[in-house]
Amino acid sequence: SAQVQQSSIYAILVLLSRLQPNLLAESGNLSAQPFIPLVSQCASAPNLMVREISARALASLLPTTDVLTFIDSLLSAIPNQTKGFSHNHLHGVLLQIKHIIRSHVKSLSSTDFQALKEKLNNKFPSILWLISPTNKCPPLSALTFETLHFLKTVDLLNQNDWKSVYENAIEILRKRERVALPHSVVMHTELLQQACNIVLSTILETGYSLDSHNSSQTEILIELLSHPLYEVRKITLKSILKYVTQETNSPNTADTINTSNASNTADTTLTLEYQLLQAHLVTMIYNETHHTCIKRVLRLLPLLPLPLIFGEGEKNISTRLAALRANPTVKECAIVFSGFYIDRLFNGLAHANDLFKFQKLEVFSNWINLISQNSVSSSSLGARLSCAKAILAAHSVLEKKIPNLDWVTVSTWIVVIRLLQDDDES
Repeated sequence: SAQVQQSSIYAILVLLSRLQPNLLAESGNLSAQPFIPLVSQCASAPNLMVREISARALASLLPTTDVLTFIDSLLSAIPNQTKGFSHNHLHGVLLQIKHIIRSHVKSLSSTDFQALKEKLNNKFPSILWLISPTNKCPPLSALTFETLHFLKTVDLLNQNDWKSVYENAIEILRKRERVALPHSVVMHTELLQQACNIVLSTILETGYSLDSHNSSQTEILIELLSHPLYEVRKITLKSILKYVTQETNSPNTADTINTSNASNTADTTLTLEYQLLQAHLVTMIYNETHHTCIKRVLRLLPLLPLPLIFGEGEKNISTRLAALRANPTVKECAIVFSGFYIDRLFNGLAHANDLFKFQKLEVFSNWINLISQNSVSSSSLGARLSCAKAILAAHSVLEKKIPNLDWVTVSTWIVVIRLLQDDDES
C-alpha cells in the first residue's frame, strides 16, 4: 500500500480527484474530457486503493450532463453471470457507479433523476447474484450492499427491490460457516458489517421486517446482538442506542413504545419488545468481552422505558460493575450505570426479604466503594464527573429513608460534599 501511495499514478489520480471541471470549462481552453477515458480504465487496476481513488477522480471529472450516459455504460459492463469476468474490473465499475451517483445526484434535474432511477431498477434483477450468499467474493458483495444502501437513502431504489436486498443480508448474517474463519477471507468482516447496516436501517428506520423464519423485529435485533463477530454487535448497539434516544426525546414516545412481549404484525411500524431486549442486554453485561460493546450496553439499559429487571437467577450485577471499574475503557460508563442500578434497587425495596438479600450480596457496599474510590481528588476528572452523574441518577438514595440503610444515604452525601469541594478548575 505504501508503494502504491508513492507511485506516480496514485499521485496523479489524487490530483485529478480534487479538480473542479466546471471551473476548467469556464476557462475555455481547458477541459477534463480527455482524462475521463484514461481514468475510467483504472477500474481494472489490481490494487484496491487505485480503483478507489480513480472512482473518486472520475466523479470529479465527469460533467453532470454526461452522468446518465456514463452510468448506462457502466451498468452494461456488469455481467449477468457469476463466471467469466474480472473481479477487479467489476469491483472498479461498482466503485465508479457509487461515487458518480453520490457526487452528482443532487445536481440532477427531476427528469434525469427519474430516468436514472428507471435505469437502476431495470438493472437490479441482474445484479442480485452479487449479494447472494452463494457469491464467494466478499469485496463485491460488501460494495454492492453499500451502494444499494446509498441508492435507497436517495430514493433511487424501489421498495419491492429493497426486500430482496434485506432478505439476502439476513441470510448472509445467519450463515455461521462464513463466520467461523473471519480472517481467512478478504473483507469478510466488511461484508458482514454492510449486511448488518442493511438489516438495521430496514428495521429501525422503516419499521419493516420480512423474515422467512417468522422472527419479530426484536428477535432479529437480538440475533444481531448475539452475533459472533463483535463488529456486528457494536454496530447493532449503536443503532439501537440512537433509535431509543430519539424515541425517548420524541413527544409521541408513548404511542410508539411497547413494553410487552407481544410483537407487532404491521410491516411498516416498529414496536420493540423492550422486555426481551432488556433481558438480553443484561446477559451481555456478564458475557460481553468487547469493551465498546459493554459501554454501549451500559448506556442503553437505563434508556429503556421500563424498570431494570435482572431476574432471580442472575449473578450480582454490582460485583460485575465493581470488576469493570478496573478497566479504564469501561470504568466511567460502569460508574454512571451503577447509579441507575442502585436507584432502581432503592425504589424496589418493599419487603424485608428483599432487603436481606441485597444486604447479603453487599450491593450497597459495592456502590459506596465504587463512588468513594473514584471521587477523590487524585482520580481523573472523567471519573469524578461519572460519580456525579451516578449520584444524580441514584437520587432515591438521597431522598428516601429505608430502615437499616441510613449508612448508605450518609456515605453518599459524604461523596456529594467531596465533589462539591473539588477545586479542579476544569
